[in-house]
Amino acid sequence: MATSIVTIDAPDKVVSCDEKGAAQQLFNVRNISGHPITVGAKVLVDKATQANWLRIEAPAELEMGDNVLTQIPVRIQVPADCEPGRYSYRLLVYSARKSGEEFTEGETVAIEVPAKKAPPPSAPPKPSYTKWIAVLVAILLIGGAVTWYFLPKSVDVPDVVGIPLDQARAVLEDAGLGVSMPVASKASREAPDSVLEQMPVAGSEVEKGSAVQLTIAEKLLIKVPGVTNVRLATALQRLSSAGLGLGAVAEKVDDSKPVGTVLEQQPGQNASVEEGTAVNLVVSREKGKVLVLDRAQLSILKGLQLNQRMKIPAALLREVAPEDSPLVE
Repeated sequence: MATSIVTIDAPDKVVSCDEKGAAQQLFNVRNISGHPITVGAKVLVDKATQANWLRIEAPAELEMGDNVLTQIPVRIQVPADCEPGRYSYRLLVYSARKSGEEFTEGETVAIEVPAKKAPPPSAPPKPSYTKWIAVLVAILLIGGAVTWYFLPKSVDVPDVVGIPLDQARAVLEDAGLGVSMPVASKASREAPDSVLEQMPVAGSEVEKGSAVQLTIAEKLLIKVPGVTNVRLATALQRLSSAGLGLGAVAEKVDDSKPVGTVLEQQPGQNASVEEGTAVNLVVSREKGKVLVLDRAQLSILKGLQLNQRMKIPAALLREVAPEDSPLVE
């Protein structure tokens, strides 16, 4: 049975070819296998589409970290005699190690080939002006060649760190540069899709038309630490250190464990969550008794509330059991 290893999404489901039959389609590919993988990619064409129209502009084998997003561009070039219409294909991403067992087939996307525009009829120049037109064309060609010769062949790389990827691409194109594909990504607290790093750095002098390698931010995910079978104070210290919060705290009678021992947690150990996520706990208490933590645990909980600003339920901070609150099991 085949196993899906990535998600494949095309922001533009349909792209139109220009007058020369060229276009490009980008695919966002994210590793969901749960571990780093090496993948390859190929196109699956439908009946009317020719495979030689499509070229994947990415390495034959691409290393992808766990939960990493990368972009795979497909360059499109249809022949001049291609009939106008819509042509479809799909992107297939497969494991380089187990290509027949681990792969993902993307949804169908389309190429729009517009009808060719008939060129307007051109009137022949009047015989009396032919010589002067030839002279003018020669002057323009010579002037263009001289201008090209003296144009700068290098440009300064603009600073695009901190701005969204689409805006960064526009800034680089205005400077006569491009974006190197695929675009790398890295987990960060910065806004998703904003540029974290660029190479060459801003201010570097490069040849016009060069590509700049960008690294963009993706949402920071945290692995939930295991906090079961430890005292509540220790569990909260681990959650605070991981950048997580405390959710609901339920109690469960368990005379086999010391009072205040964490019996269950949700989300569980190693779950990937956003920073600040609240973790729900179930702690032990004695039968027929209100949960009261010892002084050492209370001191730690008060410190977490004061210094780490962790929200601690008031019931956990009481130092004695209320006499007017008998428990009925």
